[in-house]
Amino acid sequence: MNKYISLIVLGVVLLLAGSFGGPYITIKHLLHDKNYSIQFEIPGKISAKPDQAGRYYLWDNYYAIIDGTTYNKSKELPDGINIKITNSKSGKPFQFIANTSMSVNGSNGSKKSIGYITITEPCSLDIEVSGFAEKRIFSFSRARFSEILKYIFTAIGILGASSIAGLFLIIFGIIKLSAKKEKENQSVFSEPV
Repeated sequence: MNKYISLIVLGVVLLLAGSFGGPYITIKHLLHDKNYSIQFEIPGKISAKPDQAGRYYLWDNYYAIIDGTTYNKSKELPDGINIKITNSKSGKPFQFIANTSMSVNGSNGSKKSIGYITITEPCSLDIEVSGFAEKRIFSFSRARFSEILKYIFTAIGILGASSIAGLFLIIFGIIKLSAKKEKENQSVFSEPV
């Protein structure tokens, strides 16, 4: 095979690899990345064991179906709610930062953020929610926003780099192949008969 045709083929392969490789890596990580998350009924107290450092959000699952029971509550939390998150071993409270700016809707329910804590290392902690009688479902999970952005930007980088390299090889191969054909045609016409 001609070396310029090989360059064109390599360029096409790079272009295709970037087009599918970047999104594949992103989707693979998003689907297979294990995220610490627990659901629990409140009012009450539950123990949690986050397995890595990071920001962890407390969510109000105002619409949820758990073990055949449907919870369909107001998006607004009842007045008088008291949230306390402490380190199980030391009893030291974590600083709880209120943040109700996020919501997630899916086939298995809808939830709205209540706030978050930042954990500097894996630990055991206690989450206690009190101050009202209405049963609700809360969840506690690690924030993944920065990870998701990292995967998206990685995919864009792979797509961009492989596309540029692929297009360069395709164009370079076509130019060189055209120049070679033109040179061959000139030599055929310039030979004496």
